[in-house]
Amino acid sequence: MAMLNKKYFGTSVDIEWLYIKISFILFWFITFYFSIINSHQIPLPVGICTLVNLNWILYPIIKIIVIIFTLIFCILYLFEYKMRWICFFLFIISLISFSIEESNGLYNRNTLLSLILFVQFISYLKEQSNLHNSSALQYSIQVIAGAYTLSAISKLCDAGLFWVVDGKRITLQILKSHFQEYSDYVNNSFLLKGDILVKFIENHTFLLYIVLSVSLILELFALVTLTNKKITLIYYSFNINH
Repeated sequence: MAMLNKKYFGTSVDIEWLYIKISFILFWFITFYFSIINSHQIPLPVGICTLVNLNWILYPIIKIIVIIFTLIFCILYLFEYKMRWICFFLFIISLISFSIEESNGLYNRNTLLSLILFVQFISYLKEQSNLHNSSALQYSIQVIAGAYTLSAISKLCDAGLFWVVDGKRITLQILKSHFQEYSDYVNNSFLLKGDILVKFIENHTFLLYIVLSVSLILELFALVTLTNKKITLIYYSFNINH
């Protein structure tokens, strides 16, 4: 930690970047860990899994090796060591693990995490030195805002404002997800939880419309978060809680 203090605690931007890196890489590693641990096969290949045979990664011993090396990369990421390579390796690991996850029919929307690592790699690649790259922070915010905006545009192009009304069909996705979890873990609690959620939505349809409308508006105007840091913090905090 002394190394981190010496290297970063110089300006508010450096401290901000350090805290963001810690929270991001911790969340990413936990997500990656459970994703790779819970994946045992590639029944319906998508993404990179359609191009390369990745079944060998799912052997228990290989999983352990990958997890250990990934943890080392995450520590080096925090210490800003060879960042262009570390970000690249973490991006590849992220791309592979989440592609395997989606190949199992689990769409947890983790692709954005891989994209954040990729734009950070691009950011460090553009720099002459390997020192702290402040543009990596802005690149990450930009790609998140862009992803939200594109998501809203896609919904409006596909269904227009009827997307909100059609939202009541979300119950089908809820049932699918909970039946998938039941088949993975053979635990009846997943079926009971899914049934409770479906009944709640069916009994509170108007509330669902309000939530979906607010969600669509937040996504559509996500680019306003690029104006200043305070708006960014408030906007994404509200979006995550929402």
